[in-house]
Amino acid sequence: MHHQSEEYNLSVALRQSWFHGVIAFFMFVPLPILGFEPLLIGLSGGINLLYQFWIHTEAIGKMPRWFEAVFNTPSHHRVHHAINPEYIDRNHAGVFMIWDQLFGTFQEEKEGRPIRYGITTQLKSWDPIWANFHFYQELWDKMKRATGFRNKVKLIFQKPGFNPETQTEDIVPEPDFIKEKYDADTNPRNKWYAFFQFVIVIVGSVIYLINFKDLSLGYKLVFAAMIFFSIEIIGGIFEQKKWAVIGEYLRVLFIVIGINYYYYANYPLWMSQMLTASIVLAIISFISYTILVKDKLSSFKVV
Repeated sequence: MHHQSEEYNLSVALRQSWFHGVIAFFMFVPLPILGFEPLLIGLSGGINLLYQFWIHTEAIGKMPRWFEAVFNTPSHHRVHHAINPEYIDRNHAGVFMIWDQLFGTFQEEKEGRPIRYGITTQLKSWDPIWANFHFYQELWDKMKRATGFRNKVKLIFQKPGFNPETQTEDIVPEPDFIKEKYDADTNPRNKWYAFFQFVIVIVGSVIYLINFKDLSLGYKLVFAAMIFFSIEIIGGIFEQKKWAVIGEYLRVLFIVIGINYYYYANYPLWMSQMLTASIVLAIISFISYTILVKDKLSSFKVV
């Protein structure tokens, strides 16, 4: 999930899998059992995570030689995200490059060598559900094609490129630098509308997290569902899916009803008047989206 983006910028640092926490949990559980202080584990994990944010950029070239020798840098991490054959599975370090140098996984970025980002089989979708599950579908398809129970199990534990027929890893092809990056929608109006709605969702998500501890379980589930549904619909708008047309109208309607119901039920009546803004925003969204899709349904896809 983190590597799917064909772009490489600071926003990529925030692109994380839904299942990352589940997988990381099993890696960190042994540490307190071995005697490491939980506070130290959390602090180290936080520093490691924050440090890696700034290295997701193409705006910074090479750092001073001494810094490149010790620390992870944008140059080193660009290698990690590249799908060039010589860069695959390299530079895994979070902060200190010493670990890659010790275990033989270090690769310096070659000057003048263009980099292509993403995954070896590009996602070609803005759908967040497919983005999180496509690999499991591919793995399942490989397991069905594999002969013998042993080979099927091997596919689960071997590297992603493992070929059970040859018992080796598939050769990573040279990236196609001529082929354009995936862009399902060439209509700039769709992009601006989706961006506008995405900003609203981000603001709503921040408000949701700030008030999370004060919400009942029911409200938590409803608000989380609204956020998830919004992201899915926005992806559908980018890909011009027909189901996203009706879905967007329903999404805006449900959000306005949900917000107003919550404030009417939990706050004095006068405070609910502040929510007039949400109704105005909904009307603007309805009108602008209607204009956007008018006479354009023929270009929207069924699936």
